[in-house]
Amino acid sequence: MGKIADALSRFTDPISKLITTTSDAIGEVYKPLGVRRMAKAKAFELQTVAEAMSNNLNLPAQYSDGKITIDAQSFEELSKRAGSRLIFQELRKQQNIEAVVEAAKDELEKEQSVSDEPVDTDWTIRFFNSVEDIGNKELQKLWGKILAGEVKQPGSFSLRSLVTLSNITQHEASLFDKIAKFCVYIGDVYFVGADKGLLEKYGFTQAELIQLSECGLIMLTPLSIEVYVKEMRHTAIYCEGLIVIFERTDKDITVGLSIYKLTGSGAELYRTIKKTSNEQYLLDYFAKMKSAYPTVRITAHRITSIAYNGDINFERDMDLLSPKSAGS
Repeated sequence: MGKIADALSRFTDPISKLITTTSDAIGEVYKPLGVRRMAKAKAFELQTVAEAMSNNLNLPAQYSDGKITIDAQSFEELSKRAGSRLIFQELRKQQNIEAVVEAAKDELEKEQSVSDEPVDTDWTIRFFNSVEDIGNKELQKLWGKILAGEVKQPGSFSLRSLVTLSNITQHEASLFDKIAKFCVYIGDVYFVGADKGLLEKYGFTQAELIQLSECGLIMLTPLSIEVYVKEMRHTAIYCEGLIVIFERTDKDITVGLSIYKLTGSGAELYRTIKKTSNEQYLLDYFAKMKSAYPTVRITAHRITSIAYNGDINFERDMDLLSPKSAGS
């Protein structure tokens, strides 16, 4: 019981932690259902500044050489308009922030507990500085997933990746969501097979790859990765929902793969969104690999569950790369 109690003590309520994390960044306890709004206080603050400007500055009116200086009355009107503009901008920023927090709340409601490790305050401040100008609803949901992921496990999304994502459009986010269905990973290396013909067969073009490369999510120059297959052991490659196992049939062998590697930011984003793989594409990809390495036994299986300790359970008797399975 002692070990179980100790393990449970390292977790906390997801929504409570979200409220604490948000409060640390914006300076007031945030209630997800919106009972209190920071925007009211911010609007009052900005209005006070505008009034102080108009009440304390007095400029004479002049017209000379085609240049106009504003008289006191005009300046007061101008300062009021400026104050109204700033208030509007701050209200809009607050709405954007709250939409992202609501999206994070929706994600965290699916969780029973999260790590009790606090989210770094500097990270949280940078996060909200990034999302205050995000008005697109789909991007707000994406940012909400990132905030929820960081609440669940601090350190999941780096400051560098926040900068990368802050420059991504909705179209680019959709492209990444599309390529994510083709991704596989070995350890902490996340990649897409550098097979342009196969990618185009499944609707992903070279132009789209270039666009993802330009926004810092994937490396367009193909890299080589080696999978070592040795006696008395097997090597596995993972996809969302699939596990592909490499086993030696004759002698130790190295399987070489040409890949488009996700960048660090791309890998962090992939782990955040976790979309279902395009199973047929992946089976085609590994079937070509199987043909290229006849002395390696390559099998693919659907994952049935992942245990708390990381152990993976899968359909061992159903090889999706076997002719029987392919024809069924």
